[in-house]
Amino acid sequence: MAAVAQAQHGVVSAAQARSAGLARGGPERRVASGQWQRLYRGVFLVGAAPPSALSLAAAALLAAGRDATIGFHTAAALRNMRRGPAGIVDVIRATGRAGRRGLRFHRATLLDDEVALLDGLPVTTPARTVADLATVLPRRDLVRLVDDVLIGRLATYDELVEAAGRAAGRSGVEHLRAALHMGAGAARARSRAERRLRALAVETGLPEPESDAEVAGHLCDLVWRDLGLVVEFDSWTYHWTPERFARDRRRHNDLQAAGLALLRVTEDDLEAPAALQARVLRAAAGRSRWSGRPA
Repeated sequence: MAAVAQAQHGVVSAAQARSAGLARGGPERRVASGQWQRLYRGVFLVGAAPPSALSLAAAALLAAGRDATIGFHTAAALRNMRRGPAGIVDVIRATGRAGRRGLRFHRATLLDDEVALLDGLPVTTPARTVADLATVLPRRDLVRLVDDVLIGRLATYDELVEAAGRAAGRSGVEHLRAALHMGAGAARARSRAERRLRALAVETGLPEPESDAEVAGHLCDLVWRDLGLVVEFDSWTYHWTPERFARDRRRHNDLQAAGLALLRVTEDDLEAPAALQARVLRAAAGRSRWSGRPA
């Protein structure tokens, strides 16, 4: 019994308990004595400690039956893509089943390359998970998810594009394609901080900026050409030397001479996203009448 539970993140089914020699009614008696916990009907956690996310997922797969796969919000949470709703496990099956408390079933047929083992559990790949979440997430959250997946290198841009193609016809796919269009810029950004800055800027409702774009002879982090606005991320690691300091001053002067406004952002600014977004919006509002188009 201990070996079975250890291999399944601490959970066993009633059928497994009987196969291991536990008498019928044994699981219920152990639950009554506090030795076990009932997670789902016919599925138990061995021990009194609170279940982990992996324990709940393993229990959900036992409760769902053969050919079940962890997906949607739960897959995203297990892969550290985004948080999922507490107390609910999303399970995908080719054949539908009635939902039960703590379990949410989704009917879909998954291809072999859309599922990968995570700590021994079948879980949808990051790309497939993004495609599934596109059907339920608001557009803004989807944009953030795509950026986070690219930033964390959980999936490549091409893998996400392929997943979007397979999702053609499903609700939300147009939002996913739009998010991927924005994600192409995120994929070009040169650092995690720059990608985070870009995601925050997009969330303000401004048009999508160019990332890592050349303007006035300089490679700039975020560029709104129609607004004549450039946003640059300055880190101490890359901007503290005298040479870099002088180069930054030349960049500032060249952009100003080309008629652009430059907003500089630091690590501290990223820690206060609401205030940073307000600064970006104020800067954009100040450029709303700008009519040039810098080279």
